Amino acid sequence: MERNIAMKRVAKPEGKFNIVIEEVAMPEPGPGEVRVKAVRSLISRGSEMGGRYTREHAVNPESMGYSLAGIVDAIGEGVDHYAVGDKVVASAPHAQYAVRPAQVSSLQEQAQVVPMLPSVTFDQAPYYPLTSGAVSWVDIENIQPYDTVVILGQGLVGSLLMQVAKANGRGRIIAVDTLDSRCTLSEELGADVVINASDEDPIRAVHKITNGVGAHIV
Repeated sequence: MERNIAMKRVAKPEGKFNIVIEEVAMPEPGPGEVRVKAVRSLISRGSEMGGRYTREHAVNPESMGYSLAGIVDAIGEGVDHYAVGDKVVASAPHAQYAVRPAQVSSLQEQAQVVPMLPSVTFDQAPYYPLTSGAVSWVDIENIQPYDTVVILGQGLVGSLLMQVAKANGRGRIIAVDTLDSRCTLSEELGADVVINASDEDPIRAVHKITNGVGAHIV
C-alpha cells in the first residue's frame, strides 16, 4: 500500500491572528519546475502582520511568507540547469517544501528560483528578493553626488535601501525612524544623518540640514 507523504506549512484560516501549522500533501514538481526543501524562511513583519495575520478572512497559504533559502530535492521534466542538491533562493511561502518554475517565461517576469552564491549563507540568502529590489530602486533613481536622499522608515526594507544607497557612493543619505533601536542601527550601518522622528520634526530637520533646500529624493 502506497504511503501518502505529507509536509507542514503555515496557514491562516478565518479569524484574526488565527495562525496554524497544517499538514498537507507533498507537492510534486511538474515539467519545468523544481521542488525546494526549505532551510530558512524570511518573515516579512509588515506584510504578514498588517496584511495577513490581522485580517478576519482566510489567506491563501501561497501568500503566507516571502522568500526562502533551501536545497533542490526534486526536478521536473525538462529542467537541465538545476540538479538535486543545488542551493537556491525561492520566492515561496512558509513551508517545508515549495515547488516553483525553474526559469522565467518572459523578460518581464521575475525569476522565482535563483542559485545561491558559494559565499552566501542560508541565513543571508532569503534577503535576496528585497535586496535586489533595493538595488533596482537605487539604479532607477540615479542618485547624483549632490543629492540629499531621505529614506523614511528603517525597518527591513528601509534599512536595505539605505545600505544600498550608501554602497552606491553618491549623495547624502538621511535615515528617518521613530524607534531608538532602528536609529542606532542606521548609524552603525553607515547613514550619513539619522533623524529620530519621535524627538524632532523630520521635515524641519531635513530643511535645517540642507540649509532650506530640502530633499532631492524621498
